[in-house]
Amino acid sequence: YNDRFWGSAATCPASLTRRLNFEDSVVRIPRLRANGKVSAGHYSQAHYHGEACYTNSLTQTFKSQHLASGDEISWQYFGTESGFYRIYPGVAQEKCDSYDPRLRPWYVGAISGAKNVILVIDRSGSMAQRAGENSPSRWESAQAAVRSVVETLTANDYAGLVVFSDREHVRKFGTRLVRADDDAKARMVRWIDALQPDGDTDFSAGFNAAYDILDASNAVINDVRSTSGCHTAILFMTDGLHNAAASQEGPLEVIQRRRGGGAAAAAAAGLGRRRRRRLHGRA
Repeated sequence: YNDRFWGSAATCPASLTRRLNFEDSVVRIPRLRANGKVSAGHYSQAHYHGEACYTNSLTQTFKSQHLASGDEISWQYFGTESGFYRIYPGVAQEKCDSYDPRLRPWYVGAISGAKNVILVIDRSGSMAQRAGENSPSRWESAQAAVRSVVETLTANDYAGLVVFSDREHVRKFGTRLVRADDDAKARMVRWIDALQPDGDTDFSAGFNAAYDILDASNAVINDVRSTSGCHTAILFMTDGLHNAAASQEGPLEVIQRRRGGGAAAAAAAGLGRRRRRRLHGRA
């Protein structure tokens, strides 16, 4: 590290593994493609230059907050929807594009507030398929997606998890939403990591299970509801291979019947090459 900017051995305690700059903040941006665009968006390098300029004044605010706290505030940071990130005190990092604030709980919690989230995951037999010999299966990709979503939740959120194939093979991570503290999130990840795909596909069975969890969570037990009391989202993930004969009532009919006047928003994500036609055909 540059001693002038990052401090010297004389000014940095030997116990610190990284040298910190308390006189300035540093910025980081997500990985850029060769054309100067962000790999997960449509932001140019010029856009990030602009964000670096208009957030530069935050450094003085960060310094003032740090001094006023008597060193009680360790880190301060600011992130935007483009993935731009400013952190104080300044700290060097070998790869400046290795961190995306949009995937961190502090960012998601700040932009969305407290919420209820139910993940409804298809684990039918077709989810075992792979795009290639060395590619992850659709089920493994779904498990990774669940881990990513769960990681963004905060203790202000409540979460539920449903996996389904046909009507007789629906499993729920508890009958009510649980507060998304670190222990609950770890248990949810272990729970889904232990499951394997099998069976036919009944979308309606998955959605019915999700609404059963919501109904139970809104019920008062010992004067307490198991809910954030705020927005509710159902995140549905499938490869789009729906067995239409598995259920007499379609998934959209289930949503319309049980959503409670629009209290829960539902969003779908697909895995596999045939997902677009199948899902859009039923939307």
